[in-house]
Amino acid sequence: PSLYLLGMDGETLFSSGPLPRHYNTKHYSNWGVLRKALSTPMEVVFHGVDPRERHYQNKVMTAAIGITLSDTLQGVLLLDVGREEFQQIVQAKAQGTFMDVVILSDIGNVLYSKNRLVEEGKPLQREGSYDGVLKSGQYQVMKEDRDLHGVFTSSGRYPFQVLTYASLDEVKSNATYLLRILFYVGIYTLIIY
Repeated sequence: PSLYLLGMDGETLFSSGPLPRHYNTKHYSNWGVLRKALSTPMEVVFHGVDPRERHYQNKVMTAAIGITLSDTLQGVLLLDVGREEFQQIVQAKAQGTFMDVVILSDIGNVLYSKNRLVEEGKPLQREGSYDGVLKSGQYQVMKEDRDLHGVFTSSGRYPFQVLTYASLDEVKSNATYLLRILFYVGIYTLIIY
């Protein structure tokens, strides 16, 4: 990840990598992630990467916070999260066998797609039963000639939605396998007693 600490006058106080041009607080404070961070100081905000800047360090998203001292906005701290770091987090935390894990921004743009089955940086085309108010739901869809089952979930704490989907054949196979195991456990229990 790249970390930047910027003053309100456009001054770079700290930078762990090349500073993107649009992080200049003097010229771009009303645009993108700077606008979000500076309009809600002392609160962490998340910003999905615009498709036009996705090439920059293979970035997935930016976390930012506007910094105040004595109720005066002094600057902004930004953390760019790259695709590789995000991939490590998802692989370490995801459970089960999924065709894809997709992280969506609060407005439904694809921040990250593990296997890139959907296009990152663009809105996800939702199919099936999706509740826009609850930001959750399920759907079935054909992708890469496979019948997939997907589930959307959201977090009350963070402005993200997660979509996971797996092959229906794999889901059915796992369910059948679990039923078979339960059957054997039942027979084994009867034999012991």
